[in-house]
Amino acid sequence: MIDAFVLLTPVLLIGVIALLGFVGCNQIFGIEPTELELEVTGVSPTSGPTQGGQQVIVTGSQFDQSPTVTFDGVAATVTNASPNIIVVQTPPHGSGAVDIVVTNPDGNTGTLHSTDPVHYTYAAVTNQGTVILPGSPAGSAQASVAISGSPKLIVVTLLYETGRTASLTVTGGTFGQPVKSDLWSSYKIETSLATAVQPGANVVVTATLSSATVNFWFMCVTVYDNADQNAPFYTPNSLSSISSTTITPLTIQAMDASDLIYSVVAAQTAGGSFINMGSLSAGSGFQAEQNMGSILIQDMQTSMAGPVTVDAGTAGTNTGRWYLMGLGIKHA
Repeated sequence: MIDAFVLLTPVLLIGVIALLGFVGCNQIFGIEPTELELEVTGVSPTSGPTQGGQQVIVTGSQFDQSPTVTFDGVAATVTNASPNIIVVQTPPHGSGAVDIVVTNPDGNTGTLHSTDPVHYTYAAVTNQGTVILPGSPAGSAQASVAISGSPKLIVVTLLYETGRTASLTVTGGTFGQPVKSDLWSSYKIETSLATAVQPGANVVVTATLSSATVNFWFMCVTVYDNADQNAPFYTPNSLSSISSTTITPLTIQAMDASDLIYSVVAAQTAGGSFINMGSLSAGSGFQAEQNMGSILIQDMQTSMAGPVTVDAGTAGTNTGRWYLMGLGIKHA
């Protein structure tokens, strides 16, 4: 005679397996399901402006479709999210490295710490100094600057007579072709950039004309920290009417909150001279870096994307013509 237990055992085993498959082992034995841990593993780019507004990609795993992201507790604007990538606009924050925290709606969180090998750092653009030098009649001008710390961006603007070409050299770096060259009256005005110029106690910037000149010419040298030339752009020249004390304003469309506007203003007398014009004044929101009579260097870091008006003025009545150009530097 066959034992009933022997007959029922296979049936019972099949039933248990079916039950476990239908209900789940965790529910049968009172074990909570294991939730995969949210991880934040990277960020790109790894630095940006203190004004915020920069697009940043946060990478990791187990992100929800509606996460919140904070930079040292300050909420960022999430523009897109997927299980492994979140795109955000950074919030304003002071200089320094920050913790990035991602939180899913269920409360699961992950942190990219400021001490991790790959982290995010806020840094303000810093103008390290500007110098305006008159060129010699023989056709050369030279400026020496001390650079310490990280590599720098050097912006050089030249104004010189037409009929000549100019070349630029810099210790520890290389100038590219002029990003802008305009003709104004009988003069050229052109600006060139040298990126990642290496630090040194005596970094020499030299401009050399192809032939001598008896007329006034100049070289403007500005050194910037925490900036690059990923997207330079120019405004056209602007000439105001004679006897106006203000230049015709120009509007530049800032592409990002991290744009830096660099402008040069030149004033010419009615007789065509660039000298004895008196003092020029920086436009609204701009800081005058150097002012040498008829030449003014000024710059401003924007606070948001959108139109930026560039203007200037004189201390008295202008009896000549104006020239204004603005250069925007989009930095990481």
